[in-house]
Amino acid sequence: SSDLFPSHDRMAERYGKELAEALPEADAILGFDDYADISDRLRKILDGEKREAHTPKDRRTIIPISPVARQEVKSSMGQGSTFSRKRLGDSPMAPLKIASRCYCRCTFCAIPLFRGAFVSRRPTEIIDEARWLSENGVSEIFLVSENTTSYGKDFGDLRVLESLLPELAKIEGIARIRLSYLQPAEIRPTLLHAKVS
Repeated sequence: SSDLFPSHDRMAERYGKELAEALPEADAILGFDDYADISDRLRKILDGEKREAHTPKDRRTIIPISPVARQEVKSSMGQGSTFSRKRLGDSPMAPLKIASRCYCRCTFCAIPLFRGAFVSRRPTEIIDEARWLSENGVSEIFLVSENTTSYGKDFGDLRVLESLLPELAKIEGIARIRLSYLQPAEIRPTLLHAKVS
């Protein structure tokens, strides 16, 4: 039988061929492009299919689907809910992802290269998920993204976060909201003084 050797996805994304050469015992080196069909890819690998080593590509050229277009795609797929989530424990705290990727080009970081341009989730999606979390025992939500202070830039309004926080605070059962991964250069007075009660 075949053994699967997991590798950190960013390593695979950046050094696919080098990893394949250094780890001949690995059945495959998979990158981000494999995520959508991961179960099918893994099944084929276990059945003996050989895959070419992942070839890195610069994802900074990827244009994200606009928020409006994302909603249209979901509607066309017939998805009733704006998010899909399961809780794996009963902790009163849960992370809530508000955006993905990053627009910055910091020399020490490869996230834009791997993941592409910054994409904010719609406020309605975030509020719906926060309500669901509250209904499932969460009293503290932890807003996360690669760069939380950039939330809303792709909407053309950098102050969307200041509007979102009070709405989240209104949700029954949510007692505390934490923000993570704040970019010091983007901290602004309106964010520091956002009213949440």
